[in-house]
Amino acid sequence: MIRFYDALAGLCSSGLVSQKDDNLAVHRLVQSVAISSMAKNDQIDLFNQVLSLLNQGFPREIEGKPVWSEWDRCNSYLPHVLFIRRKWQELFKNDQKNAELAELLSACTWYVPHRHLKGLRTYY
Repeated sequence: MIRFYDALAGLCSSGLVSQKDDNLAVHRLVQSVAISSMAKNDQIDLFNQVLSLLNQGFPREIEGKPVWSEWDRCNSYLPHVLFIRRKWQELFKNDQKNAELAELLSACTWYVPHRHLKGLRTYY
């Protein structure tokens, strides 16, 4: 376990990883290099795992009413949702349908217009 924390400290000090509370954030360049070095089947497996986690965690409307108390959480998820949508376009070239992605994007559709995030509407 000490080796893990030593490695984490080195990655944090170099700016490749940042840590806040129990969360780790990996620099986008590191993510890009790691993903592009994976075989396509592995990328698809990773895509499906990340999509499932996002879909489980993104807040949902309750009986058609926005969950305003969850907007901070929605805001923190949104960049990841947009990333996974772009990744879907890269991996599948829009020639495949994905019900779980549609469900996640549907959950986002109530949040984006209510927050007046005009620049993001084009993603839907």
